[in-house]
Amino acid sequence: MILWRLVFSYRRLGGFLAVLGIAGLSMGCGLFRKEPGIGYSMESRFSVNVAMAQPGIPKDLERFPANQRHVLEERGVPDFIHLRWVPGKDVVEEGRVYHMKTAHRGKLEPRDKSWIYLAKDLEVLFEGETEFREEPLSDKMRVICEYGDPQDIRYNSSGQTQIVNWRYYSEGIIFRFQDEKLIETDRSSLRPIPNYQGR
Repeated sequence: MILWRLVFSYRRLGGFLAVLGIAGLSMGCGLFRKEPGIGYSMESRFSVNVAMAQPGIPKDLERFPANQRHVLEERGVPDFIHLRWVPGKDVVEEGRVYHMKTAHRGKLEPRDKSWIYLAKDLEVLFEGETEFREEPLSDKMRVICEYGDPQDIRYNSSGQTQIVNWRYYSEGIIFRFQDEKLIETDRSSLRPIPNYQGR
């Protein structure tokens, strides 16, 4: 509950319930998806890359693969589910997922899912039903868990160096990445636009 308030209380919560119903229809999700594994709730106005994991240890643990049962017993329920739509690509833009869904008549599901433990700065990736590995949470995924998908992405290049700028107009923040690493958090270049609806 503390994490829920941390992530959602300061942004987008006002429209969460109304938008979630629309997101459930457009993205194929309900309040919490019922499928084998951890249930999750995806609010597409917040992110198409992460979804809030259903709280509480599931009662049907015997239906879970052995690797997921082990992680649940050792670490508990994850904070977020990382929805992996494109192989080899950790982050995708909302428009790309929308077009992929349209091409598959709304029946497209994430290719894979991994579990995020935000407070532990950890992501757990599963391989089959028995293997798993733990990796440090990437800077980009940490930002998405806290602020949602970027509201605008801009690129600056200088020689062989490319800087990726993630803009959050509603918060007045720019996150700058180089080689997937966060190199700067700029809170002075943008003035916050409350209730910003673009992306």
